[in-house]
Amino acid sequence: MLDPLFAVTFTTSDQRPASDLQVTATQPAMELPNWVGPGTSFHCASVSTGNACTMSILYQVQTVGQGDLAISYSYKANNGTAKTGIAHIAYVTTEPSLALLAGWVGGPGYLDLTGTAARFNHPSAVAVDAAGAIYVADAGNFAVRKIAPGGMVTTLAVNGNFADLPFIGLSATAVDQKGHVYVGDADSIRMLSGNQVPFLLGGTGAGTGPLIPRSALLGDVFGLAVDTNGNTYASSSTNDIVKLEPNGSVIALAGTAGEFTALGVLTIDAAGTLYAVDTGVGVRTISPAGMVTTVSPVIPNGPATGLAVDLTGAILASVASANSIYKFTAANGWSKLAGDDLAGSPGGFSDGSAALFNAPTGVALDPSGNLIVADTGNSAIRQVTPAGIVSTLAGIGVVRGAVDGTGGSARFYIAEDADQYFPQCGVYCSDIYSDAPAGVAADAAANVYITDTGNGSIRKVTSAGVVTTVPGAGVCLNGGIAVDHAGNLYVTVCLGTVQDLVRPSAIRKVTPQGTVTPLTDKTGKTLESADQARWTGLAVDAQGSLYVIHGSEILKITPDGVLSTWAGSGAGAKDGTGTAALFSTPGGIAFAPSGDLYVADTGNHTIRRITPAAVVTTFAGKTGMAGTQCDFELLSSPRSLTVDFAGAIYVVNSGTTSICRVTPDGYIYSLLGGGSMVGTVLGTLPTSIDPPQGIAARPDGQIVFTVDSALLVTAGL
Repeated sequence: MLDPLFAVTFTTSDQRPASDLQVTATQPAMELPNWVGPGTSFHCASVSTGNACTMSILYQVQTVGQGDLAISYSYKANNGTAKTGIAHIAYVTTEPSLALLAGWVGGPGYLDLTGTAARFNHPSAVAVDAAGAIYVADAGNFAVRKIAPGGMVTTLAVNGNFADLPFIGLSATAVDQKGHVYVGDADSIRMLSGNQVPFLLGGTGAGTGPLIPRSALLGDVFGLAVDTNGNTYASSSTNDIVKLEPNGSVIALAGTAGEFTALGVLTIDAAGTLYAVDTGVGVRTISPAGMVTTVSPVIPNGPATGLAVDLTGAILASVASANSIYKFTAANGWSKLAGDDLAGSPGGFSDGSAALFNAPTGVALDPSGNLIVADTGNSAIRQVTPAGIVSTLAGIGVVRGAVDGTGGSARFYIAEDADQYFPQCGVYCSDIYSDAPAGVAADAAANVYITDTGNGSIRKVTSAGVVTTVPGAGVCLNGGIAVDHAGNLYVTVCLGTVQDLVRPSAIRKVTPQGTVTPLTDKTGKTLESADQARWTGLAVDAQGSLYVIHGSEILKITPDGVLSTWAGSGAGAKDGTGTAALFSTPGGIAFAPSGDLYVADTGNHTIRRITPAAVVTTFAGKTGMAGTQCDFELLSSPRSLTVDFAGAIYVVNSGTTSICRVTPDGYIYSLLGGGSMVGTVLGTLPTSIDPPQGIAARPDGQIVFTVDSALLVTAGL
């Protein structure tokens, strides 16, 4: 793999040398700072009398290929003689990469790339300038993004670039003829100016900019429009339409006399006429003098969440609740232009003449007459032609399902959105699955098993990416999964019915022949949890004993069904033996070839090691200290982990959306993800990823892990 680590130890041939031991490496290697082996020192002067000076340095190879790593050392002996030498280490490196093994990659993220490789996070509004550039209010990322006519996405402004005036809730956007971009941000109107976004109206007036008066006419902004004279119009929750002139004057254009029932989004046509949605009434126009006229009846399956007027004068409206785009003409009334036209439908993501949307919101017309749609639920920007043909311009939605197949044709429902409803359990994710990543386990033949939580099933994925469903193995899954040396599969499940507020956990065993049985004690009684703490992470040792996470404890179940607490006795951070040790909501466990059990101690930001004698020590990370990336010493909310055949640990570092590699001696470095960008980019490492969940090491040394509705695999590690 790229960047292999070499620990090189040097010992002088002289007792108490007169100078420090100096060590350097030729290219293509670099010394990693602040790393010294156990019981060693950089400074020879600190060595006690009669002992030679010993030091260890960790090196990384920085290039792909094979060669000789030459490491030179020098020091001065007591007699003043200069001592030098060279150590040689042969290395072979390959270029690692990331590929899709099965499922679909897409959904919310934050990537400034081109077209569908870019990622958004629930965009709420769009605007288009005269050149065809699209401006996106990327609400979930608290950012304003631009899509150039060629599809390249860039960020114009994002929270963190202007900490004194952060975005609160992006809801609308508009662009004027000079290219000035305006956004509705909660109860304020703001305009992009360089890398700042000052307030024009409303807001707190906090920060370094001038204080802007709050207008009683302006509530939460629903829609924005700018006319050819530079006047800005806003509809808001006060049921008023406000006009903000270039000189700063604020005018109540309409609404103060109670003209509107429930004002919504608004737009402006090429002639400068304002249109606004009045829920329960229809679409209404507003003249320059403030005269309100109803021009269409109520929008089907409304309320409308986006509004535009095309080049022929037809009114176009998006309806999030029906996942559809509608068109109105005086001759034909309202008709569906695109989408499934079903109120309350779950929506979807597909292009073409039978396209699907997922809660479309803001819309805008481009210079060619196409409708640009912020497809909020899909975190994508879509285009609808006048004929109703839909294509995706940027971002990509999530495609979920329960389809067996090969590679990208397979579909999963690995989801843990806080508001995601799972029909097979009759509960929301936050009730059952809130801290349970989709579990992943690998057998000796490199087959991978995952807990397909949303579908309530266990899926098997071969090394060729062929996906099948393991029959009878799941219903309500807690995320724990493990496979023993005989090929038996174990999964943690929740019992009871959908009406139970507290559902106990149990473990099911699935034999290679497909026989499914509950794990029982000696009397044949099903073993289950006795309190609200779920059984989640699962591992099996060489003797066939199971280990399962129960709150902040690690339980052990012997092959004959004896259940006991093996380590931990409540929340905390303490090393010790057995129940004397304390953990803080561990997320995952995995055995190493040595027989030691490693624990992702999520709340303590550490990895703990438990010996076969139940002695618990802190192996990596620093208790209570979260890192900002996978670095030399710190982790951030490690959630699940696996150990490869060489003893290296791969851990899902959920606090930084990354996967860290921890060497057998405890050194931490980044393998995947991290940084400010979030979203899966396949190809050469290093690369960004979506938030990873379950992870496992295959016997071929490669790592497999789940992200949303996909199973990814490395190559070249």
